Amino acid sequence: MVFTDPDQGDTTTCEIFSGNDNQYFDISPATCILSLAKDYDIDLGLPSTHSLIVRVVDSKGLSATTTVNINVLDINDNTPKFEYPEIVEFVASDSLIGYQVYKLSVDDNDSSLNAQLTCAMDGSHSTLQFALTSDCIIYQTESLADLPEGTEINFTAIVQDAGSPPLSSTALVRVIIQGAEKAPQTASSSAGSGVDFTDWELLLICGIAGVAALLGLINAVALYRKGCCKKIPTGKDASGLSDKEK
Repeated sequence: MVFTDPDQGDTTTCEIFSGNDNQYFDISPATCILSLAKDYDIDLGLPSTHSLIVRVVDSKGLSATTTVNINVLDINDNTPKFEYPEIVEFVASDSLIGYQVYKLSVDDNDSSLNAQLTCAMDGSHSTLQFALTSDCIIYQTESLADLPEGTEINFTAIVQDAGSPPLSSTALVRVIIQGAEKAPQTASSSAGSGVDFTDWELLLICGIAGVAALLGLINAVALYRKGCCKKIPTGKDASGLSDKEK
């Protein structure tokens, strides 16, 4: 800090008069050079602005003050990272072009531009079957139908921040091809007519058949009970019947 004193040869002393409650800053009494008194990292949640009042006092007790506004800038001191250094994903061989395979999880302990991250595929270890967008999403770009089950496709993903200079890290991505997704189960009629029924159609047919069988059973029981309970004439009433009627 620069100041002037009309009294030639007078001795002066500088001090932080207010605004330094947490003792983040220090000042040289003789030179008035302001400096940090301790490690300071706004990535840890410390404020990025401060306002100090600095006072200079001469040997006669006369003084002057000034306000010093301090802006603490974030330096790019944290490397961005993937959540996992190696990612394994499984994709069916009949999946369609444009299928979203996975979104990579990335993080950076910096702030502001130093925490703005973009992803890309390493050009020296890439693949044509998949693409990696700047927002870290893996998409399928080619058909996988001709690849046998168990085929493994590897590439290296890079995450980089927007700091100056930028920092980056890598992760290995392994995509393993699985067999085609199973189609809905069907059943053919026993008569060999070639007509296929879905599970719901079979369930409906079986239900209707079950209800019909139950109604038939109820009707048979009713007829049986009706025959068993038919009144047979006895005594005088029976004497008038012929042998055939008996």
